[in-house]
Amino acid sequence: VFDTPRPEEYDVQVRDFRVIPDEEGWEFSSYAIVRYNAANCDVYFGYDPNAASYFFHIYRSGGLIQDFGYTGSLDEVSYAPEDGWSPAGMVEAIEGHTYIVWTWDNHFAKFRVTVIGSGYALFDWAYQIDPGNPELIIKR
Repeated sequence: VFDTPRPEEYDVQVRDFRVIPDEEGWEFSSYAIVRYNAANCDVYFGYDPNAASYFFHIYRSGGLIQDFGYTGSLDEVSYAPEDGWSPAGMVEAIEGHTYIVWTWDNHFAKFRVTVIGSGYALFDWAYQIDPGNPELIIKR
């Protein structure tokens, strides 16, 4: 029997990059909020006035993201799928949806949006520290 450690955190708040550019990006490997255009930014959050909606974007080239759809909890997603990645590198931010990220440096992560407010989002996340391992849940 084996299992890989998988850090997770709840209620992380990111802001709209057009309003507060230092608090809208997230970097999974350091578990930290970063500037949206920082070299280590994995995903960032922002409002698109043309679409009249909020989105999560991949910043770093080589990263991928997908909307896994509505889930009741973060733990409903156990493995990263092989396909279904957004060709645009962005997904609409929707409360209750879980998103999968394949980072530029070959790690998998997931996050579930719990709140979208005026200019901010709250999410729960988990990150696979083992490179290339798509397992996203701790076996119990």
